[in-house]
Amino acid sequence: MRLTTSLTAFTVCFKAASEATHSYSLLSYATSFSDNELLIWEESKTQLWLYLGNFVTEFYIPDMNSLLRHIYVTWESQRGEITVWVNGRRRVRKVGGKGQVVKGSGQFILGQEQDSVGGGFDASQSFVGEITDVHLWDHVLQPNDRDDQPGLFQ
Repeated sequence: MRLTTSLTAFTVCFKAASEATHSYSLLSYATSFSDNELLIWEESKTQLWLYLGNFVTEFYIPDMNSLLRHIYVTWESQRGEITVWVNGRRRVRKVGGKGQVVKGSGQFILGQEQDSVGGGFDASQSFVGEITDVHLWDHVLQPNDRDDQPGLFQ
């Protein structure tokens, strides 16, 4: 999936399950400017990393296992506020990427980190499991917003 416009805010949500024991990418967005323009990375079964260009932050989350987890990640540039929700429960809010923009004209890939736009894959970083119900919005959804709002892709 291609993103044609730049983002100063987003909400991405999906359901995922995995029994993998290695680190992997859940979602990767690469542009000609950065192969990790946006990256959601599971470092261990309890760490979720968010890469926004050259800013990286870590969230501790419940163990990934064979049960589907509903994951929401929100970010907005003005205040740099990042929030991660897992199965409807909010993790601690963090600040980062203040004033940054996620550049357009890139490529989204699920389950694999990109080393170049749409390629440069490393098999040892592959997600093994199930990812479903992926949605992306160009704004921060509030907790009472519904999943079925029209998004940039669904």
